[in-house]
Amino acid sequence: MEDTPIHALDYVGVLRRRKWWLIGPIVAATVVGVALVRFLPKEYTASATMAVLSSGVASNLVGPSTPIDNGERIRAVSQQLLSSRVLTRVAKEAGLSSSPDEMLLGRLRTAVKVTIPTPLTADDPKRLDTFVVSYVDDDPARAQLVANKLATVFVDDSTKARQQRAEYTASFISAELAASQMRLSDLQAKLRRAKE
Repeated sequence: MEDTPIHALDYVGVLRRRKWWLIGPIVAATVVGVALVRFLPKEYTASATMAVLSSGVASNLVGPSTPIDNGERIRAVSQQLLSSRVLTRVAKEAGLSSSPDEMLLGRLRTAVKVTIPTPLTADDPKRLDTFVVSYVDDDPARAQLVANKLATVFVDDSTKARQQRAEYTASFISAELAASQMRLSDLQAKLRRAKE
């Protein structure tokens, strides 16, 4: 078998003979790309990142608690965010509807996604206290508005719930303190009578 030397002009000759094999796919890809950009619906995604901190209660007041895994935390936050009460408030505040119906709430539920942000490095663990709430819409301003309202309503509801729990806890502790003081004064009275 004889080795024939290949010259650079041989490559040019091949390109000249097979130019449609190169031009055809480029033109087809360009036409398909332009058609997709022109006719596919535009979707805009707005995201809000929220941090959810667990309440710090001394372990001597409350028994040991079991840790919650990623799936359970996402499920709990999703249920709270996608509840009818929260979505109705978001729809009213965002101006989507003055009296939202189930169809609008269903569309909102399908457009909202709750995830955990991906770690920045490989050794960085996924953080359970940070969530990303995303909303997809065909209008960028509305997508941004609804994502911000979702975050605002979630923070407001969480703050109110924590405040109510704190008030309940304070009243419970003060009632227990009063009952303990009553028992202590009864015991002191019994002790005084026993000494007399």
